[in-house]
Amino acid sequence: MSLLSVNIYPASMALTGNPIKLSISSSSRATYTISADGKEIFTGSGEGDFFVFLQDILADVVRPAQLYNESEKILLQADSCAKSITINVSNANGETKVLYLNVFIGGVSKRMLRHLHEENKSVFLWKLMNPEVNFFQTTRTTGKLITIRETELLPMPFIYPEGGVMKILANGIETTIEGSAGQPVALNIYRLRKQLFDTHHILASVFDVYVGEKKSCTIVITPGTISRERYLLQFLNSYGSYELIEITGIGTIKREADEENAFNVYDEVIDDYVESWERLSGKESMTVESGYRTNDELIFLIDMLSSEDVRILGMDGRNIRVNVTAENLTRAARTTSPESVKLTLHFSDSEQRVTGSFGDDDFGSARIHTEQFTKQFN
Repeated sequence: MSLLSVNIYPASMALTGNPIKLSISSSSRATYTISADGKEIFTGSGEGDFFVFLQDILADVVRPAQLYNESEKILLQADSCAKSITINVSNANGETKVLYLNVFIGGVSKRMLRHLHEENKSVFLWKLMNPEVNFFQTTRTTGKLITIRETELLPMPFIYPEGGVMKILANGIETTIEGSAGQPVALNIYRLRKQLFDTHHILASVFDVYVGEKKSCTIVITPGTISRERYLLQFLNSYGSYELIEITGIGTIKREADEENAFNVYDEVIDDYVESWERLSGKESMTVESGYRTNDELIFLIDMLSSEDVRILGMDGRNIRVNVTAENLTRAARTTSPESVKLTLHFSDSEQRVTGSFGDDDFGSARIHTEQFTKQFN
């Protein structure tokens, strides 16, 4: 009779942004070792009946994929977003157990986690590998209609779903997207549009996504907003995928200097002390209106405000890390008309020296924007 039993929840597949619980019951001291791709990353032990949560340990073995429109393929690999985990458990009696788990970057809200627990469903069966729903790792919407502005196009990460081969139908033309179920990948919608234009002279804007014979969702590309000023923010969403959001309001920049650090220095010419001070450092922030947003777009905006990784792209030709906040963000429980939100972008660097911005000519580049941007920007 075995005196060692182990269990992990969720079983087989899990998100590192949500709880991952390892439970062990042993009649003698038990040791567990966690390995990723054959490399040992953590060891722990305990006695009797005990459990440990592993999500913080496993979050370090996955990282978001940096994916670009310029990539040549329509289906891009996002291998860094997932890892195969092995957990070896043994006790002093010589008994051993082995568990296997595939972990993926990202997570869902506590509210959704409770709902899934009550329904006895996993997030993978509910959404991420469900061929009958929008399985893309976007927080733009949970619905089957995904609307993206042309200026916000980036490859769309997803876990290749079960249920058959993925197909995309646009203007009556079918494109087959072959992959392996459970593999982290991304759909390069920009490259697909370009391929359709080059081969069929069609600039497609509506893409119906099928897995086998089941329709999963529809992706609609809309024109960017016409505005004298626009800013593009790239952020890491809740699922661990990078997305773009276009801000079209007029921006104003404010600089806040640190407190003056004055001190006295002896001057032997006058045999007295004179006041001196160190060069002041300060931080800049930009205040800008988000532009009018639908309810889905406001939720998308809230996810951006929660992100730990936000960058403003193409400002002075560079990508600058910012912390974004919103004053008194409120939205109607049932939104009937678009709303605009005042955002403040706090630049992360504290600067002591102001030397202006380098132009592209200073770096020997004719591009207006960085590699993040496609040719129409240049």
